Amino acid sequence: MTHRSLLTALGLSFLTACCGGAAGQLQRVEPTPHFIASSEEILADVAGSGWVRLQLNGQRETPLGRPGLYLLTATHDLQRRVFSDSQTHLWIAQGDGPPVRVPALDGRLSEVAISPDGLTLAATRHADFDDPLRADEDDDGLWLITLPTLEVRALPPVQQARVHSLRWTADGAGVAMSYSDGARVFVALPGGERTPWPPETEGDPAPLWSAFTPRGQPSPRCEATGDTLEPLGWRGDQGLAVRHPDGSLTHLVEIVGRERGFHDYLPTLDGFFFSASCEYAIFNADIQGGGGLYVVEIASRRVAHIAHAGQAWPTPSAPNPPPSLRACGGPAPAPPVTGEHRRWDG
Repeated sequence: MTHRSLLTALGLSFLTACCGGAAGQLQRVEPTPHFIASSEEILADVAGSGWVRLQLNGQRETPLGRPGLYLLTATHDLQRRVFSDSQTHLWIAQGDGPPVRVPALDGRLSEVAISPDGLTLAATRHADFDDPLRADEDDDGLWLITLPTLEVRALPPVQQARVHSLRWTADGAGVAMSYSDGARVFVALPGGERTPWPPETEGDPAPLWSAFTPRGQPSPRCEATGDTLEPLGWRGDQGLAVRHPDGSLTHLVEIVGRERGFHDYLPTLDGFFFSASCEYAIFNADIQGGGGLYVVEIASRRVAHIAHAGQAWPTPSAPNPPPSLRACGGPAPAPPVTGEHRRWDG
């Protein structure tokens, strides 16, 4: 997704022209997001600029990064952000400062997770692909990076096995480390003692930070109301809707004329999420005219293009949903979501 803007501008039109498909048309698009009175912001990887803090109304764009980085995770207030790149290097940005490279993980960054207090990044490394003598196996060594100093401490591996995911417990006492075969251990910190952990189940908790999912994608759910953004048609070929907790559906965005050609598998809509207040939905669209990043106001369903950007992320959640969202069919607001998370069951 780091290079999504290039694919948007060049790839889709080439594919549809050569393979018999056709790009869709986004309906009722206004020329600018002038209808947005809010100063809400998102993080976006804008073509030619890199990562910026972008106001939805287009009034302000604050540089935060450099081109070519992919956001992996962040603290809930977005003051500490973790990136990687095509070489699997580790980059960390803090506040409004630029991303800083952490050489200890150069070319080998695999899984990452930030502690509940936002002061420690846990990371694993993949095998060294540049080493011709490597054993073609990963290991489960754990790397701990102190924020904000970027001091690195390595806990030695116990076995040669690929680590599939990392998750912190709510109290910050340690990290649950899952392997590709489904096995899991708990690594107590700071000492690094390891004990077996039950296999991952449906009852396991949601991601620590509600705005981020384990696979590095923004969540399509509004935590305050339980509403979820849902693509219409295969991979969003027909638009975007809101699915309410009672099962009802509110259509937000309509796309017409999308036809799939041979080997045409790119999503028409993806990367969709609610703004912090849940008054707006943001999404990427591959459509006629080049596409890019769009915003739709939930209450009025007015749509506008906001940037030629690839990856984008929400800013921290607002404490309560707006009246306009509740009027769309959502339930009474749930208690506000915080960075706190319940302890793992075990």
